Amino acid sequence: MKSTISLGLLSACMVFTATRTVAAEPEALFNGKDLTGWRKPTGDWMAAKAVSLDPADQTKFVITPGEGVLVNGPGGRGAAHRT
Repeated sequence: MKSTISLGLLSACMVFTATRTVAAEPEALFNGKDLTGWRKPTGDWMAAKAVSLDPADQTKFVITPGEGVLVNGPGGRGAAHRT
């Protein structure tokens, strides 16, 4: 009886291991340049070199054009986005 249970557990483990899938390589969510591959609409989301608070109005951003940072538009209040 014990050998039957052990064989059954071993078989179940082997099936679980064999059917488990693993992604070959992780997919980058943001390439640093644009929103390629994101679901549309992307709203005000954009790539920028840097983002800081506007000294004249700290409810707004100053966005330095370029690449590397993902920012939620000039107002910072665009819709949440999912990839």
